[in-house]
Amino acid sequence: MIRIGLVIGFVCACMSIQISAQTTHLIRGVDFAYLPDTAYLTAGDSIHFDPTGGLHNMTQTELPAWLINQAISNGGFDTAIGVDTTFVIDTAGTYYFVCLPHGYVGMKGVLIVAPLSTSIEEARINELRSYPDPTTGLLNIGPQYVRLKVFDLMGNPHGVFTGRQIDISGLKDGFYLLRIKTGERTFVERIQKISN
Repeated sequence: MIRIGLVIGFVCACMSIQISAQTTHLIRGVDFAYLPDTAYLTAGDSIHFDPTGGLHNMTQTELPAWLINQAISNGGFDTAIGVDTTFVIDTAGTYYFVCLPHGYVGMKGVLIVAPLSTSIEEARINELRSYPDPTTGLLNIGPQYVRLKVFDLMGNPHGVFTGRQIDISGLKDGFYLLRIKTGERTFVERIQKISN
């Protein structure tokens, strides 16, 4: 009788365990750029940083320092220069990072981490991706109606847009940040505007 109780208790305990698959995302430091420079993760996913033989690292920083290409650590992740490193991001949010030796030439990136969830709304939010990137002007945002602001990398505003598609053909060629707002959530994404 005791064995049956133990078996039932063990089975019940196992049934309450939730299993979630984590993914490891590769970010490489190549020349003076991160490939990719923007990564979309779910809380609990890992980042594997491969400096590809270069003297690169990933120093987490705040947005103001990131905008001016400064690798001023905010106390978050800070990989050793030139060393393969794997680390886990457990908390949802936007994480900015800059290469300590090469930030001054614009070597920086963003990790956009969604919460671990199985809700349909969370899945829809994760579908928000602007494309094509780079773009000559017309930019598709995703299946949802959004409100977004466009900034250059110095933080200067270049317009407010609403909808599923925006036209930035009037902007000069270069990199821009999109601050995308849908419902109560805000995301930041980097895009490149090029000439035809």
